[in-house]
Amino acid sequence: MGIKFGKQELIMGDSFPLSVVDTRYAGGCYLYVHDQGELIEKHKHHSLSVDVAGESRVSVTGEIDKLCGVMLHVTANSTGKSQFGHGKAMVSGRKGSIYFIGQLANTRYEIPGEWVSHLINAGEENYKDLVEHNNGAEQWDANLNCQVFVQKLVKYLDLDYLSSILTCVDIPPTIVELTILAIRSSAHSQEKL
Repeated sequence: MGIKFGKQELIMGDSFPLSVVDTRYAGGCYLYVHDQGELIEKHKHHSLSVDVAGESRVSVTGEIDKLCGVMLHVTANSTGKSQFGHGKAMVSGRKGSIYFIGQLANTRYEIPGEWVSHLINAGEENYKDLVEHNNGAEQWDANLNCQVFVQKLVKYLDLDYLSSILTCVDIPPTIVELTILAIRSSAHSQEKL
């Protein structure tokens, strides 16, 4: 469910180059599974990052050394109210797991920032759709969380979500709701300390 109520994500601002740096990596879409200390894989925060300017770097072994691009995700505050988030992120595989999902072809936008705007709009549209299907509630739950959001956005972008990645979608909603309540209670207790 990826809940770290009230915790800041790895967003580093919104500055993107005016042109593509490396065409080999531009358009790469990555699932980033954040490692924030969760022991259970299905509790980890998920986000989607798209390298709009080809700024990511790959090691000689083919692993991502540095993922750089626009990060799209949903977070929750300490009361469980969800919100759509986005920005430029620069992260490494040492702080989480990075999975290549696919390559988007940029056929419309000459400047990476224009592509970023399009992706942010797509993220907002998908977030609003999740809220609408959640009876208008922006409350973090089994129907509206980071993992559900990323899966929906990946499908919207006409890519395939990795079936090998464990998510809360794989377990009954009642169990998800109970887990969210337990994590939220723990977060409130830590805030009081």
